[in-house]
Amino acid sequence: MLMPETASRVGLASKPEGVVIKALDSGSSVSETEMETGDVILKVNDTPTPTVDAFRKATAALHTGDTVRILWQGKRYPDTIKRVSIITID
Repeated sequence: MLMPETASRVGLASKPEGVVIKALDSGSSVSETEMETGDVILKVNDTPTPTVDAFRKATAALHTGDTVRILWQGKRYPDTIKRVSIITID
């Protein structure tokens, strides 16, 4: 569950709905996006990911070569950014 302190740090509302990125593989296609550890994933292929379980369900059917659309939000001081990144699963 996304804690309110983390949600506040990345500019999310007081009722957080997303999963925190704990680590990124520097050699993967996600490393070519603006996503950073500490950012919050809000949706995967337009499916909300308010919990880790929801995130796992949204990504369970993805395979190498699939294209995925990720809505995420993060803090890039002094701004809060919300972006959509389209990546191909490695």
